[in-house]
Amino acid sequence: MKRFLLYSIAIKLKDTHLILLQEPTMATDPVCLMIVNEDEAKFTSMYKEQMYYFCCNWCKNRFEENPRRYSRLANDVSVDLNQVT
Repeated sequence: MKRFLLYSIAIKLKDTHLILLQEPTMATDPVCLMIVNEDEAKFTSMYKEQMYYFCCNWCKNRFEENPRRYSRLANDVSVDLNQVT
């Protein structure tokens, strides 16, 4: 089952002014296809000058065993959360 996390823009009141907080930058884990927050990702790997983000160490290890396979999958599967309705 694919798990996707959707993040919305948060609005916060401070000193009677509205402050619009930015959406986090999201990436797709190329192994399990889970959406990962790039800023909070604990597991990353660089391949061909591109950073990949992972939900867990197991996915990172699988990627590093065969980065060519998973980097192709990552290019084929992309999710734009701004177009999700």
